[in-house]
Amino acid sequence: MSEPWAPRPPRPVAEAPIGRLTEAAEDLAKQWLAALMASSPLEAAPSMPLAVFAREAPDLCAAVVRALGADHERDRLRSGGDLHSLAAGAAVMAGARDPAAAVAAIDALRGVVWTALLPGLTRPAPEEVAAVSERLNYVCSLVTQAALAAPAGAGQTAPGSGEPGPAPSSPETGSAGWSRGSASSPPSPPSESGPGPLGSSTPPEPFVEPTVEGPLSLRDTRSRAGRFERGDAASWVAAIERRLERYQRDSVEFAALLIETDGIERLLVAETGREVAIAIEAVERAISEELRPADTLVRESLGRYWLLAPDTDAPGARLLADRVAEVVSQRASHRGAPLTVSIGVVVCPEDGTDSAQLAEEAEERLFAARAGGQHASNAAD
Repeated sequence: MSEPWAPRPPRPVAEAPIGRLTEAAEDLAKQWLAALMASSPLEAAPSMPLAVFAREAPDLCAAVVRALGADHERDRLRSGGDLHSLAAGAAVMAGARDPAAAVAAIDALRGVVWTALLPGLTRPAPEEVAAVSERLNYVCSLVTQAALAAPAGAGQTAPGSGEPGPAPSSPETGSAGWSRGSASSPPSPPSESGPGPLGSSTPPEPFVEPTVEGPLSLRDTRSRAGRFERGDAASWVAAIERRLERYQRDSVEFAALLIETDGIERLLVAETGREVAIAIEAVERAISEELRPADTLVRESLGRYWLLAPDTDAPGARLLADRVAEVVSQRASHRGAPLTVSIGVVVCPEDGTDSAQLAEEAEERLFAARAGGQHASNAAD
């Protein structure tokens, strides 16, 4: 009997500015401290173990950053690694007194590192942003699990010595030192299949391709398992070129709509992977509802699509774009706000008979629509 399928951990992201952020570990620790102080009541400030924090937090920040770029650095934070005790002491150095506070403190560290990472990503594609986010969430989940599984006091040194002090025990605490009733027993260390449950909370989940059900007309991009395949240049260019071949053979004109979800980068930065997946799936479903049997919808990248409509002239293409934009805003939303799309519209042959020419013109009109505050742009605008 085969073993059950398990997701692979997010890949290392060597393209992230690892070196720069490692050198800035002390600044990251200062920003983490500021975030902890800002989220804590004033009366809790005197109990913050500042000496422990000053000694260990920069090293933890540097370790988290290095783990983004290499699996051997990630393994140093895991059980048996030489930095596992540093990760286990994260809750103590942050002054967390229960599992919920520990999760919140390490999530604050994740937020600080993420904020520092973004400026170092030069004109990133959505997939690159998602990869960095997934890896950071995963690394911080390892730190969280180590902290929750550690005895209370782990990471602290006993007064006058360089050795860790003993973990306190009382009838009111379990073997992990957390108050009874505040969380379930600590989980085992994570396996290679990825992070598991974390006490009373879980970190943001990495982006997963949304499953697709129902009779969607998504040609050339559906696998036999009924899921979207990731788009690439070959898929959408090939779809356009097939239409161009049909035009050369039968003189059948067609429209190409380049559709892009507005604010996709902000969604990736601000939301968990599951929330992004739900939002994007809603957009894709809404677009698919306007497809005719002969239409083709190809995903170029996350939130970006090509809709090819045969036997469609410029006025018809504009009407189609209007319908697509309207149905997306009506049926796709996130946190109560409607999602919107911008659309660049081109028509063969009047806008070109070459795939590169049509793609370039559609891109320009997409930007024109967004810059002008319109949902769609074509030659008639």
